[in-house]
Amino acid sequence: MSQVANTEMYFEKRAFLQSLNKTLGRTQTILKQQEGRCPVCKQMLDGTPADFHLHHIIPIARGGSDRIENLVFLHPMCHQQLHWQSAKEAAFSNENDTEGLSRVRRKSHARF
Repeated sequence: MSQVANTEMYFEKRAFLQSLNKTLGRTQTILKQQEGRCPVCKQMLDGTPADFHLHHIIPIARGGSDRIENLVFLHPMCHQQLHWQSAKEAAFSNENDTEGLSRVRRKSHARF
């Protein structure tokens, strides 16, 4: 293997490990801020972070960011309920708005 290939592999591995450490650090910080609980149901988040959903408090589409202050971990069902409730409220906030639900479906990333 050439010196160039070895150098490229080294830097690729290094970048991957740095990214992994940053991600793990953020995950631990978010869970610590939440005291290990889902903010929707207040139950403990058991399992590994791969079992949870990462939720943006203020959606990216509405000016939110990926900063730790705007992120929370939720149980998958709590995440689904949260988005369903938000979509339902937005759709029916004006009873005369018959296009509400269709508009929310187009704008939301919630599944219908």
